[in-house]
Amino acid sequence: MATTTLTRLSGLALIAAFALALTGGILHPVVGGDSHAASSLVQPLFPTAHLLIFLGEICLLFGLPGLYASIAPRARLLGLFGFVLYFFANAALASFVSAYEAFIVPVLATDPATSALVAPGGAISSSAPFALLQEVGGLAYMLGLVMLGIAVLRSRVMPRWTGALMAVAPVFLLLPVPEAPVVTGLLIELPRGLAVAGMGYTLFVRGGEEPTNTPGKPNERS
Repeated sequence: MATTTLTRLSGLALIAAFALALTGGILHPVVGGDSHAASSLVQPLFPTAHLLIFLGEICLLFGLPGLYASIAPRARLLGLFGFVLYFFANAALASFVSAYEAFIVPVLATDPATSALVAPGGAISSSAPFALLQEVGGLAYMLGLVMLGIAVLRSRVMPRWTGALMAVAPVFLLLPVPEAPVVTGLLIELPRGLAVAGMGYTLFVRGGEEPTNTPGKPNERS
């Protein structure tokens, strides 16, 4: 398969990742100001929202290698470390948790005998291995976003706003905003996802072509 075709498929995968994850985030139920309270876990839209987010994560994993390949000659070690951290975090944490909450949590939450296992503070959610995975994966996720975003910005291969938005996306995850329907999903998915979609669109339009700018000159596409 030609490099141009692979690059454009990577771009489409990144655009699809944004659309799926954003839709899932918007549909995610929030009851009583808690998106993972026992009452939220049993909502009909809970598995659907996480299934969409899970599919978005799969698309993201398909598209990220094409993104990195496009910036690799100019991204240096910062881009490599950012790509590895972000890819690892999505493969080991985000996709796993999304699949767990799409296929396992709803079944356990609707059964009175097992609902306490998955509710906040339950045996699974508060177990040491699960908590460690979330802490390590969450840190890798945010560091990966910042490092990869800066590398994209400095490479001048993609529109510069996409790298800048990716680099600041973790800030939106840390904002002390009360959880609410739609709003929480937008804060989590929109900044990072819009940056990824912008990069995906650039890959799709440009194909395997090199940008016309040089590292020392402004990018006409940015």
